[in-house]
Amino acid sequence: MKVFRIDSILKRLKNLNEEYFVTPSQSTDATADFYFGPLDPTVRQYTLPSDLREVKFIEVTTPSYTQLKFTYKDITDDEFRDARRDASTQADSSTGCNEIYYTILGKNGLVLAQFPPAAVQLLIWYVRAIPDFETDQAIDEVLYPYTKKIAEYAAKKTMLALQDPGQFSAWVSEWKQDVITVQNSAAGRNSADAVFVDDFWG
Repeated sequence: MKVFRIDSILKRLKNLNEEYFVTPSQSTDATADFYFGPLDPTVRQYTLPSDLREVKFIEVTTPSYTQLKFTYKDITDDEFRDARRDASTQADSSTGCNEIYYTILGKNGLVLAQFPPAAVQLLIWYVRAIPDFETDQAIDEVLYPYTKKIAEYAAKKTMLALQDPGQFSAWVSEWKQDVITVQNSAAGRNSADAVFVDDFWG
């Protein structure tokens, strides 16, 4: 049974409209996909969902802590380093804390500068990776209009790879142009909020 790797396809398909691939984490089933459990007020390092590729937004869902803000900072940022140092030296650094700096290190490491104020639960909205699939599996978890181009790529690769690898290379060039058309036609999916441009002269 042939297995198709679609990382190279997705990196092209998500370029302009990555919102098609954004999913929230879940905290109800530790054995299921997208799991991210509650924070521990004594811990500052966590493992993100294994399919996470890019964090888009972090929100706190625990009542009484929903105003707590999580802000990304590079580990070399002075604010991140100062906050982490202060949290390490102060006995109760979480008191009155309304913003926590975080960074992402390694494969799936979430590192906080400060300690969480309590066992708060986060909802992490992130760009996910799409797993490889086999010939007998559906790819309907990838939203239209991307499904068609992924299926076409897989079918054509199987057919041409068996006949003439050179033909496959030539076809890929044509396929890349089709992907650009898909990207340009796959517009954003939110039209509920109007966007206004400020007058140049203010």
